[in-house]
Amino acid sequence: MYQKQIIVGRLTRDPESNTYGENTVCRFSVAVDDGFGEKKQTDFFNCSAWGKQGENVQKFTHKGAVVLVEGKMKSSKKEDKTYWELRADQVRFLSSNNDGGQGNGGQQQGQQQQYQQQQQFQPQGQQQFQPNPYQQQQQMYQQQQPNPYAQPQFQQPGQNQFAGMEMNISDDSLPF
Repeated sequence: MYQKQIIVGRLTRDPESNTYGENTVCRFSVAVDDGFGEKKQTDFFNCSAWGKQGENVQKFTHKGAVVLVEGKMKSSKKEDKTYWELRADQVRFLSSNNDGGQGNGGQQQGQQQQYQQQQQFQPQGQQQFQPNPYQQQQQMYQQQQPNPYAQPQFQQPGQNQFAGMEMNISDDSLPF
């Protein structure tokens, strides 16, 4: 027997961590939308992540962050009620801490802001060159891509394009 649940949604509140003996558990709730317009429904899942994974969830996520949670549904009974919880085997962070839940595009913006802050607080009189990693990535990409708008290179008059090449053609190799 085997079960696995995968959900993608937004955290409805900031994660909360508790310690039980030597184990740490992080509990959080995820809202998952289904459908569109008037038929849109939202399901809420109580989730838990244990150990190092739970510490990472606590450290790197916040209310509104988009996450993918993969795990098993577990039930527990208190008095005469049954509670369900998704125990996470894996949690993937689909939005960064400083993008306000806007997806991965905020990571680049966050890198630029971090770079600008480093430049802003650099002591005067000390000029150190610290290249912007975002600009370096753009430059590497541009170098790898051919420019479709570049002017074609024409041969100068008087240059022999076959200079230095030897050609041995026999009558046996001709098709006619």
